[in-house]
Amino acid sequence: MTASRRWERVLPGTPLWSIERKDARGFSLRSVAVELHDGGLAVVSPIRTLETDAVAQLAELGPVRFLVAPNHYHHLGLAAWRERFPDARVVCAPAAHPRLVRLQWDDGYPATRTPMELPVSMAVRRVVSEAVGGEVLVQPTSGASLGQNIFTEVLKVPIFSVPIVNHDNNQHAKDENLRLQNLWDGIEVLGSIMARLGAAWPGVVP
Repeated sequence: MTASRRWERVLPGTPLWSIERKDARGFSLRSVAVELHDGGLAVVSPIRTLETDAVAQLAELGPVRFLVAPNHYHHLGLAAWRERFPDARVVCAPAAHPRLVRLQWDDGYPATRTPMELPVSMAVRRVVSEAVGGEVLVQPTSGASLGQNIFTEVLKVPIFSVPIVNHDNNQHAKDENLRLQNLWDGIEVLGSIMARLGAAWPGVVP
C-alpha cells in the first residue's frame, strides 16, 4: 500500500482536512480531519498507514480528540490510531460494534452448593421460618457473584445467603431500591439467626 504524505485542506476557509492513499488494488482510501471549536480534531475513517511526516503534520493542526468509524467498513485503522493517540475517544456507528468490541469470557470462579438436608441447613430454615411466620423458599445453589467459594474452600464450612430485599429491587441498576418494610423485616430475620441459631442447632454452637 502507498502511504499518504500530506493533509490537504478540502476548501480554503473550511475546517476540513483530507488525506488519501491507494490500497494494493488501486482503490482510493480517504480520511478526513475536522477542526473542532476547542482547537482539537476529529478524525473520520482513519486509514491504516500514515507516514511519519503526515502524523507530525496532524499534530501541528491540533490534538486528536475523536476517532470516528462511520460504518462497519471504515474501522480498519482504528487500532493503530488508538495506539498513536491514546487520549482520543473512539466513536463508531452501531453497525461497527460487532467488529470493534470483543468479549472474552473465562471460567470465573466455582459455584458453591450447600445441601439443604444438613442439620445446620434445617436449623437456619427453622429459625428464619419462625421469624417471618411461615415457610421460606430454600435452594442449594443460587445465581450471584458473591465469591462464596472463598469461604467454603478456605474455611471448609457450609455457607448460606439470606436475602432480605424485595423481589423487584432492580439490583445494580440505576434505580436499585429497598423497601423499608423489607429492611425492617430483614433486621428481625438476621437478628433471630444470631440470637436463636445456637438453640436450634444444639451441640455445635456454644
